[in-house]
Amino acid sequence: LTASIWTKDIEAAEKLGQEILESLEYKVLDVSKRNCGYDLEAKSKDGEVIYVEVKKISNFAEEFRLTDNELFHAKQKGDSYFVLLIVQAGFALPSHYSMIQNFYSRFQNKVEQRWVKHEMFCSGYEVSYDKLDIEP
Repeated sequence: LTASIWTKDIEAAEKLGQEILESLEYKVLDVSKRNCGYDLEAKSKDGEVIYVEVKKISNFAEEFRLTDNELFHAKQKGDSYFVLLIVQAGFALPSHYSMIQNFYSRFQNKVEQRWVKHEMFCSGYEVSYDKLDIEP
């Protein structure tokens, strides 16, 4: 696994998740941009397909967020759905990981619904800027 990809962003966690699965001899497809309830689809040598949601946590047993979509797919896909927890404290390199199979049936009683606001982000736009003339 390569340490060079590590920053604190989500895409880096997904990339490391892909590398972990590849080291376990899976062929991996990143589907994180498709909003399908998991980040990675992986196929084993014997053709078994698994669906993996990657979560980065700062320390062992730290709580993490799940979307309704992720929980729905965890329930639907059963044994073929995994939550891959990657432990990374601060700016240190990731230290551990855990692949949780059949997350829904194992931990549905540990999931707590909380109401949080939804946020939207706009990126990739191009505009021109005018200088502000502000007098003191």
